[in-house]
Amino acid sequence: MRPANFLRSQPGHGTCVVERDGQRLGVISLSGNLYLRAGRSAFTEIEAALGHVGKVDQILLDMHAEATSEKVAMGWHLDGRVTAVLGTHTHVPTADARVLPSGPPISPTSG
Repeated sequence: MRPANFLRSQPGHGTCVVERDGQRLGVISLSGNLYLRAGRSAFTEIEAALGHVGKVDQILLDMHAEATSEKVAMGWHLDGRVTAVLGTHTHVPTADARVLPSGPPISPTSG
């Protein structure tokens, strides 16, 4: 996998669906835009990516971004629409993991 908001000409896929024991997990990878060079906005690309994974039981988003604030903003943007938002690429551990009102736990500091 590679971030869904990279250029379409770059190899790889930004989404996949894994099935096990009758459960379907949609996995989405996005790159942040602040201080990174993603090809398209993560906040518009997530809508297409959600449509691409289709009907699944759970959705996991890996938000690979430099700024914790961008990962937290994505969590709020997806509140109630995904199962979890995991932030990767953070260089310094922070204590801002949380569960949002409608559901998705966000952990901007993993990885």
